[in-house]
Amino acid sequence: MKSATVETAENVITLAVDTKPAKVVHDQNLRFRILPYANPRTESKSWRVAGIKRDGTRIRENFTDERQATVRRTALEAEYWSRTDAEAAIRATKLTDTQLRIAETAFFRLDADEELLRAVEYWLNHGRQQSVAESPRLDEAVDSFLAWVEETESLRQQTKWNLNRRVNLFRNSVANLRMCDISPDVIDSFLDGYSGNLVAELGQEGKTLLE
Repeated sequence: MKSATVETAENVITLAVDTKPAKVVHDQNLRFRILPYANPRTESKSWRVAGIKRDGTRIRENFTDERQATVRRTALEAEYWSRTDAEAAIRATKLTDTQLRIAETAFFRLDADEELLRAVEYWLNHGRQQSVAESPRLDEAVDSFLAWVEETESLRQQTKWNLNRRVNLFRNSVANLRMCDISPDVIDSFLDGYSGNLVAELGQEGKTLLE
């Protein structure tokens, strides 16, 4: 109890003032709380993470660093509200959001997690040096091909004219896809749009040219 005094000209009156400890306000949405306390063993300030998990397990974990206690509480909160235990728990990582999404996609496509390292090792030793930086689009590839046709003296003029007409017919009939995306299905769909002699004329030669 503290005392406050009021002085007057003739006397001193002592007034008794009751003081109450400050009330700690907790976020009602949090299932786990951080409680500061004095550690009797080390005589230092510590922080205790306390709460009850969804399965009824009582949590009482002590930390000497308040930041560590905050990280632990965040992980427990995420585990509680996700309803999937450790599967969706928050974990510290140096990966960016994009790197995490790529990693998740890679793991989903593998039969076992340990295959990822073997796949990366194979790519570094065998695949990277053979990869193409970026596949050209159809228009660019056709322009390059027709330039080669025009410069090749061993081809007859009639052959050049036929190749020019047929390749341009294909280019003008399909989307400007990247060459790596032009599959046999794309070619078959193109050929299905024609009939009779035109199919017979373009069929085998067109497929051979584009494959």
